[in-house]
Amino acid sequence: MRMGYHVIIHPEDFPMKYAYVERIEQLVELEGINENSILFEGKRSNPPQQVGMFMDSGCPDEAWYRADLRARAVFTRMARERGLVLEEKSRNAEILKMDGRDIQKEVRRSVWGIRNREDLEVEVLCRSFYGRGVHRYFLFSEEDLERYLNMEKATRLSAVIAVFQRKGEQPLEDSLRMIRMERITELRHTVKREKKEYGWVYRIPLRETYPGFDLLSEYSLKGESIDRFEEGFCLYADPQDKPYVLVAYYKNSRHLDWIMRSGLYNLRMGNVRGALCLGREESAARYILLHTKGEKVTGKLFRILGNGPRVYSRDVLIRQNYPGSPAHDFYLVYRIVPVMEKELKNRSWDISAFKGYLTGHLSAFPFAVPLSELLK
Repeated sequence: MRMGYHVIIHPEDFPMKYAYVERIEQLVELEGINENSILFEGKRSNPPQQVGMFMDSGCPDEAWYRADLRARAVFTRMARERGLVLEEKSRNAEILKMDGRDIQKEVRRSVWGIRNREDLEVEVLCRSFYGRGVHRYFLFSEEDLERYLNMEKATRLSAVIAVFQRKGEQPLEDSLRMIRMERITELRHTVKREKKEYGWVYRIPLRETYPGFDLLSEYSLKGESIDRFEEGFCLYADPQDKPYVLVAYYKNSRHLDWIMRSGLYNLRMGNVRGALCLGREESAARYILLHTKGEKVTGKLFRILGNGPRVYSRDVLIRQNYPGSPAHDFYLVYRIVPVMEKELKNRSWDISAFKGYLTGHLSAFPFAVPLSELLK
């Protein structure tokens, strides 16, 4: 491609006065050019850009933007220390192939693609945290939500938001929290929405987020087995910790196949027969032991990921390819992986010997037992 000349006619102006010429003699045709103008050779496709326009509506002279940039640097270091393979993504609007057509849409591409986590992209933010205790939250803009949804629809990739707490222009490293865009999409119908000078925002509760990198453990390693992923897991080294095991029921082989493929296990919630009542022991569950009709001895033990169950609607379960038609409006859903701890692997248990086991049709009701019972 032929090289021409980029000319910044008035470099002190905003926006800058800029022109492009194919030949040097065309400079005489430019109005306002003088000895202070800037000239450099290059392709037409690579024009100069002002910092405020190039850097995604932010500028390094703003504290919040400097905090965002520093948060990305901190996340990069922390991720690489954990063996994550990062690929930086463009954040510009793109022509996207959707339903066989080229459509121009404004799309926010996540800053990082994590190549050794299946189909996962992470956007790193640095935000102020508001509120106290269980009511703490950060703000997420409605405009950004729409851009992310466009990205997910176009690329069919999962997006995760990683947010650090901002203090001035610094991210607090130990404050990192993560949440799926899917969950933010669900929450927008229930959380408080407020108007700011820059647009509408949602209050995203911190109790809906995962601490540190815990959420990423729910995405399997590309090209590696779960055995490799779980290698080195330590079984509750804290002597003060008293975890429980949730003994729960699966309906049939199709249900079990879905549990194994999706890494999800669903339980009824609310005031319905067979629903899980989240008492102290159930809330302390760190494992799930599954059984089915007529099965008293089972070795189908799974470790619970994250901080406990999430609430999924019937529609969300259907989108997760749940077999059959869910009968209830909402379910408690756990993310699980097969156990790898040597103390628990390749073992079976007679669940009828556990306190809490009921006979007949009631055997399908979930109940909790101390992990110590399984370690005997």
